[in-house]
Amino acid sequence: MSTPPPDLTAILIPAGEQDPVSVRRALMALGPGDLWLRARPLPAVGLLQIELFDGGGAPRLDASTVAALSGRGKAAFVHRNAAAGQALLHVFAGGKEAQPLWHGPPDELDARVEAALGHTASAIAEADDGTRRHPAFAPSGMIALVRGRPLGVPVGMPIQLGTFAFHDRNHGADPATGKGPGEGDRVALLAFDLEAVRSSWQTVTGAELAARIRSLPEALVGPLGAAREEAVRDLDALGDETPESAGLESVRAMELCAVSESYFFGGGEAASYLDQRFLPMFSLLSREPPLDDPDEAEALERSESVLAAMVEVLPYRSPEGPVLESLEEGELRPLAPWARAGAEYVGSILVLHGDRVRGLLSAIDQREMAGWVDQFYRGWWKAQSDDPWGDEFEAWRRRLDEQGGPDVQRFLTDWAEWRAVLELAAQNQLQPALVFYG
Repeated sequence: MSTPPPDLTAILIPAGEQDPVSVRRALMALGPGDLWLRARPLPAVGLLQIELFDGGGAPRLDASTVAALSGRGKAAFVHRNAAAGQALLHVFAGGKEAQPLWHGPPDELDARVEAALGHTASAIAEADDGTRRHPAFAPSGMIALVRGRPLGVPVGMPIQLGTFAFHDRNHGADPATGKGPGEGDRVALLAFDLEAVRSSWQTVTGAELAARIRSLPEALVGPLGAAREEAVRDLDALGDETPESAGLESVRAMELCAVSESYFFGGGEAASYLDQRFLPMFSLLSREPPLDDPDEAEALERSESVLAAMVEVLPYRSPEGPVLESLEEGELRPLAPWARAGAEYVGSILVLHGDRVRGLLSAIDQREMAGWVDQFYRGWWKAQSDDPWGDEFEAWRRRLDEQGGPDVQRFLTDWAEWRAVLELAAQNQLQPALVFYG
């Protein structure tokens, strides 16, 4: 059986006609919105390879972008998905279509691309560095182009999480409290430019900041939308004075300024779930269930998932912080610099000093976590059965895996989101923070 040709989805430009900086400028002029962008020279084939994805990680395929990038010579959009039987080629030169869109069998693409660009699509794909493991994860050289600002992206980071805007995954009833998604506190993680917020507070007039906040899209403001009017009113009243020179102490105004300088967002989640289920999983002190009563072991099967069972019976380190028990007292601090120690602070955004948490989330991978789960399952089974770990054990485990599937997926999604935002913040000197809302 023959090996299928390598997949490829990219805009390709002859070397020397564009570079990564000129590509960014061209895209910003087009205004296509926030993007994941990779512009990587391929010296072996004399081409610049450009890969574009929207905020949800879907490829950007519009012909107008290819046309704009061909302004200095030639640009070709090349796509091949061998498994789906898809292949496309669209060539532009000088901003105009040079060859009509072709689509056909994947094995015919090599010859067509070689005629247009001097190398086969297979040779171009093989000239890359091999860091693209899957379209859902960032390869080397990828950046996030968020509201015109280029930001570094770690290799292997997921790009299909909706990271550029506020979002709440609305998981339904919170198993820790039994309440629905509209009840109880919820929390979202974000990363913003703290120095830019401080500079704006000191140097930008209240009227200018009010206009900036008034124009923020709803996708960024999220749960702070109800506070926008108050923030705009407080800032507008300053006129040509800056908030600092006027002595303004409006928490809402400063929070909306922070949102205006926010670039990455993790999905909103129930605070109780994060505090009692998610974060404790990374602070477990044991993997072996302390179960010696078969009735207790059987009753544990009513848990939301194996992860819920683990957190219920295994010991874990809890800092017993004042806001979230799983975060130490000094890890969450007020955003407003005028907040006084010991005084009541009424605000929605708390700055997260998250190096410890980032270390916890990055110290293990899913394979290691799966090993913890396997060890727990075996101890759990042993506590209620004398049978060996054979077919009966596998059937029992399979039933519990199916029962707990949604909760485990919820956990894995939160893990991916928190790790992504914290890693992006660290790489780009951004400040993580938690937004609390109802």
